[in-house]
Amino acid sequence: MRVDETFTGPEIGAFLNTKHAELGGMSPLESAEDSESGLSRTRELLSRFVWQRENEAEEAAERQRYREMITADAKRSLSAADVVVMRTAFCRQLLRDLQ
Repeated sequence: MRVDETFTGPEIGAFLNTKHAELGGMSPLESAEDSESGLSRTRELLSRFVWQRENEAEEAAERQRYREMITADAKRSLSAADVVVMRTAFCRQLLRDLQ
């Protein structure tokens, strides 16, 4: 996943301008402008954020797949249960009619 796919416009601004302890209390922009090592730390921080977002997206997609599977299973189960109820009612009615 690329950075531009990970962050929306406001999120990019917030990331670039928020001070971080791991950057010595500087924002990523300040850190990157400060020194070569600051630029490296900023890149590492950005990589961690992108990695975290990718994991969150994958976890959300997995939860959605499970929801869909559970919903489909429930629909199949309920449909089967409904058929059993209808057959039972039909058989009971037949027995009453035969008596």
